[in-house]
Amino acid sequence: MSEDWAEDVARLHDEVDKTAQRFEDAANHIGPVTGADSAGRITVTLDEEGVLQDVKVDSSWRKSLEPTMLGASVQEALQAAAAQRTEMWATRYAEESAQLETPNRPMPASAQQVATRLSELTQGSSTGSDTAVLEELLRMLQAINDGIEQVSSELGTQRVSDFAGRSSSGHVRATVVGSGAVQDLTYDQRWIEKAHHFNIGRETTEALQDAYRKMAGRTVQDMIDASPLGEIQALARDPQALAERLRLLE
Repeated sequence: MSEDWAEDVARLHDEVDKTAQRFEDAANHIGPVTGADSAGRITVTLDEEGVLQDVKVDSSWRKSLEPTMLGASVQEALQAAAAQRTEMWATRYAEESAQLETPNRPMPASAQQVATRLSELTQGSSTGSDTAVLEELLRMLQAINDGIEQVSSELGTQRVSDFAGRSSSGHVRATVVGSGAVQDLTYDQRWIEKAHHFNIGRETTEALQDAYRKMAGRTVQDMIDASPLGEIQALARDPQALAERLRLLE
């Protein structure tokens, strides 16, 4: 058989790399974002990683909000900040995807070693055909597309597990779900009647951060590993398995 399949493997690597670059670039161009509730009394800041950084309560919040409404207002501000962050990421990713060409990064040494080992394994092999190899490569490309769709879908899917947190004094309690959304935020009503606005913001931040720490959130890499993309990544690191998948070995 010819050696054209080697070029197709290289193109496969480039396609995965281009997609990874777009994801990485979109994430790297998001800075801290701030969201506010409709009354403008609560502001929430998320850092560049999307992690809660600070909750601030305006000194005049009692003029427009009842104490029992405070939790809902904090949730509203959090949703506004998260929506702004998502919009920034989507805009950047769309801009990157619209570019005519995304420069390819050099194939890492480990990948070159895989290519070399793959060539050694298949040297002199007559098993399979060019058509069969190309068909399998097309299936692998489809797996990449399926993996991208799966990971993108999971990023927006809310997980059902609940994680509870509390402030250091116990005056504020928070519950978040695996997606990071706040399910519940409650305050000791006797405390909040007289608490200073700075302390309310501080303890709200503490309770939410405690809940987020306990949240067993999956990383993007976890999602990739569980998707068809993870299988392709594993094959790229295993020349023996890749050769068998491409039916290049007897």
